[in-house]
Amino acid sequence: MLQYGKSKLANVLFTVELQRRLKEQGSGIKVTALHPGYVDTKVLRHNSFAALATKLLPISKSPREGAQTTLHCALAPNIEGGKYYQDCKLASTSKLVTEESAKQFWTLTEEIIDEIQKKKN
Repeated sequence: MLQYGKSKLANVLFTVELQRRLKEQGSGIKVTALHPGYVDTKVLRHNSFAALATKLLPISKSPREGAQTTLHCALAPNIEGGKYYQDCKLASTSKLVTEESAKQFWTLTEEIIDEIQKKKN
């Protein structure tokens, strides 16, 4: 779960910085990060904890229910770009998510990619 949380934070930071860059370029494109909820799909069928949680806890959503926030973000005319959504509405993020931390994350990612490219060449 710790790794999942870190990956979700990375997604939100990337979204914030990408939206800032798109806006700076005058683009009308809006990007969002979202959490669909715990969706009962076969993706986690080999994870015994997830399989047990799905059976015992009424927290999971059907695939149709899980798709609603994605559809909302793609189709709603008044969606706010660079934001995080859950259950078809704006949701709060970690205090770690700031414009400055998003810029730093983007820069660090570029540096890592550059290093990988150098090693390939």
